[in-house]
Amino acid sequence: MKELRLIHRHDIHKYDLGSIERPFFAVGTVDLALKDHKYISGLDDLIHDHSLDLSASRFEHHRSQILQSVSGVSGSW
Repeated sequence: MKELRLIHRHDIHKYDLGSIERPFFAVGTVDLALKDHKYISGLDDLIHDHSLDLSASRFEHHRSQILQSVSGVSGSW
């Protein structure tokens, strides 16, 4: 199984586009990782980009902010 890794949209040029999951599908993976405190490379960077820590992601409001940035709604990640 390949290691999951979150990448910032500004870093997308460093990767093979065929190996990148579409944001729509990545949201579910990130949501599960936040709820179950599972490790995904880059998740800490994403959380810190929102000036939060992992413990704050248990709150729906914070988790929603994080997931919106992954889905492309806000366009930040």
